Amino acid sequence: MTFHALLLNMLLFFNVTGRFFSNNLNILPRYFNVIDVVIVFIIFIIFLISSSSSENESNYKNIFKLYVFFTVLLIIGIFLNYSYINKIPAVSQYIMYSESIILFYSIVNLPFSNIDISNYIKLLIILIVINLIIGFLQFIFLYSPGNSEAIIGTFSGNAEQYAGFIIIAIYYLIGKAKLDPSKNIQYALMIIIILALILMIDNKASWLGVTTSVFFILLILSESSFIDKAKYLLLFLLISILGLMIVLSTSASLGKFEGMRDAWESDNFMNLGKLKAYQDVLESYEIYPHTIVTGSGPATFYSRSSWQFYYIDDILFYNADKTYDKKGSYRTSNSMGGIISKLDIKPYYYKFFSRKKIYNIGSGQVDLPFSSYVALLGETGIVGTFLYLSIYIISFKKLIICLTKYNNDAEIYPFIVSTIGLFLYLCSVSIYNNWMETGRIATILWSMIAMVFVYDLNNKDNIITNECEA
Repeated sequence: MTFHALLLNMLLFFNVTGRFFSNNLNILPRYFNVIDVVIVFIIFIIFLISSSSSENESNYKNIFKLYVFFTVLLIIGIFLNYSYINKIPAVSQYIMYSESIILFYSIVNLPFSNIDISNYIKLLIILIVINLIIGFLQFIFLYSPGNSEAIIGTFSGNAEQYAGFIIIAIYYLIGKAKLDPSKNIQYALMIIIILALILMIDNKASWLGVTTSVFFILLILSESSFIDKAKYLLLFLLISILGLMIVLSTSASLGKFEGMRDAWESDNFMNLGKLKAYQDVLESYEIYPHTIVTGSGPATFYSRSSWQFYYIDDILFYNADKTYDKKGSYRTSNSMGGIISKLDIKPYYYKFFSRKKIYNIGSGQVDLPFSSYVALLGETGIVGTFLYLSIYIISFKKLIICLTKYNNDAEIYPFIVSTIGLFLYLCSVSIYNNWMETGRIATILWSMIAMVFVYDLNNKDNIITNECEA
């Protein structure tokens, strides 16, 4: 195994288990939780060294160009809004925006063999199985209604990320079932069991992600015939009904939907945190027209760093008594709590709470304005958002092409399905949270995307040969 392949496997392993060793067992210091940044940096350095000694043209240069333009725009935004920029949060947020893209570009331009890809997939499956076993044990011994955070696997302090990781198994099994219909019942039972565990976690953002991503996966895999599409639609409906039954019988937080109704009846629906966030961005565009193009700069406007490094107090909320966490400085990073020092100054987004405040319903996902899409619009402007999301769109289109090309390849097809599934899941839950900026999950996704593309690069000649022989 090459050194860069070993590093990539280490990155996957520590992203999944590192917080368990540092936050739970306290075997490793919490500074170890940034090991992903260190490993990605080393992989990038290896890529730079190897590319300088190689005459081969770089793969996926269009994606890297978009990233470079995005970086230039961020720098311009920093200078135009310099009075609100704080160095450490800004650097931290830039790393969050960049880490997964840099990792992807390094991987697709380094010599990974098909054996390396196979080893990576095997490690991923082993880690998923381990987390499923731990999750079921936690459910048996620790779970009780209202204590859904007990089911976290090795993802210390973050049940939502745990759900995002084990859902990969569902997509992988869907891919296996597509290849081998004779085992559909067996795979369906396994999917139902895993789905039940995910729904027990009682995280509404995860439910949205599961529903959206499973629907589109089944839609993508269905053939053009009406009967085939109807078959997959029926399967989706059955999964949805089962999921609804589990939610209605186990969820302890359904009462929060009453808060949504109260917000609607009191004309405060548009003051819900997630909806007010976009209004704040539009107001920023109005007051400072240059932010339409450049945004307000990294770590200033509803990104992950903009809550990790600043205190959040009751001044943001119309009815602070319903705040789901009354610590005043909540939203401390699960991974870096106790390491990140809070800045005792008001962030840029506080200026948009002088007239209108957030109407709380008691749900962190709804009440708080932080999410990846609003952060991109606020911190990088419309142009920056277009550049960054273009990277996602280009990669998704390529994944669909690979899915069709390797639809009979048992070695890679289920992995491609699981990659697309995680892609859709992450994009869905980023509406609610800062998942695109969460290195632990984002680097897993983008390393999976890169492995699919490397496999395609490695097997281009074989595909051509097979077509000629056919």
